[in-house]
Amino acid sequence: MSSFTLVNKNTNKLVWLVGLLVFASCIAYVLNTLFFNPAKNVDFSIFQQFDMYRIAGLFLAVFIIGIANWAIESYKWWFMVNEIQKVSYVTAVKSVLTGLAIGFITPNRLGDFPGRAMQFESQNRGKIILMNLLSGYAQFIIICLLAVVSIFFLPVDMDIFFNHYRAFKILYLTFFILLITYHVWFLFAPHVFLKLFFKVKFLKRFEKYFINFSPLSPKENFQILHFSTIRSILYTTQLLLILYFFDNTVSVLNLFLFANVYFFILTVAPSFMLNKLGVRESISVLVFSTLIANPVIVVVSVLLLWVINQVIPACIGAWLLFNRKAV
Repeated sequence: MSSFTLVNKNTNKLVWLVGLLVFASCIAYVLNTLFFNPAKNVDFSIFQQFDMYRIAGLFLAVFIIGIANWAIESYKWWFMVNEIQKVSYVTAVKSVLTGLAIGFITPNRLGDFPGRAMQFESQNRGKIILMNLLSGYAQFIIICLLAVVSIFFLPVDMDIFFNHYRAFKILYLTFFILLITYHVWFLFAPHVFLKLFFKVKFLKRFEKYFINFSPLSPKENFQILHFSTIRSILYTTQLLLILYFFDNTVSVLNLFLFANVYFFILTVAPSFMLNKLGVRESISVLVFSTLIANPVIVVVSVLLLWVINQVIPACIGAWLLFNRKAV
C-alpha cells in the first residue's frame, strides 16, 4: 500500500470521525435545550394556536418559493455547463437534483460533485466538476457579502458577535474582505489555481480532465453572481416567512439580518451527513436566541425549511438516479 493511499484512508476516517462527533454534539445540544434541561421559554403548545389550513398555506407558500429557488439554480447550472456540453434545461434540472440526492448522504455534500457530473458525457465530467466548484464559489461569495452587511447592521442590544468591541469588528471586516477577494479571484481566474494544483505530483494525474478548460467571461461570472444573489434572497425569505408566521412580534428587518448570519454560519459549519441535520438546528438556536425567546419555534422552522428545500428535492433526485440511463 502506497503512503498516499494510507494517508488518504486515514484522512477519510478522520473526516468521518470529526463529522460524527459534530453531529452527536449538535443533536445533544438541541435535545438538552428542548427536553433534558429546557429553559422557561420552551413552549411546545405554541403550535396549538394555528389551525391546519393556515399551516398548510404556509407550507404551500414556502414550497412554491423553494421550487423557484431550485428552478433558478438549475437555470444557473444550465447556463454554466452549456459552455462545455450543450444540454437541455431538463437535463440541467436532473443534474442538480441527482447531485443533491448524493450530496445529501455524504459529509459536507461532497457527493454533489460526482452526482451532477453523472448526467454528462464521461470525457466532460472533470470540467463539469470544476464548473460545479465555480457555481458553489459564486453562491458562497454572496452568502459572505450578505452576512458581512447583516452583522454590521445588527441592533446594538442584539449583537451576539462583538457587542462594543470595535477592534474585533475591524479585524472581522478585514478577514472577510480578504476571504471574499480570494473567492472572487478563484471565480474569475480559476486557471491560475489549476496551474498551482497540478504542480502537486499526486494531483497531476487529474490534469487531463481539465485540458482546454475555458473559464467563463467576466460578464458571465457577473450573471452567475446575480443568480446566486436571487437564490440567497429567496432562501432568506423562506425562513423569514416561517419564523414570522409563528412569532409575528419580532422585527422583519431583524429577522432578515439574523437569517443571513445564520445561513453563513451554516454554510461554513462541518457536517456528517443528511445535509447538516442537527448542525442547522443547534446553530439556529444559538443565532436566533436573542431574537426569538422560544427555541421550539426556531427548531421547527429550520426543520420545515430543510424538508422543503432539501429532503423533498433529494427524494426526487434519488428517484431520478435509480431510473437514469447510463451516459
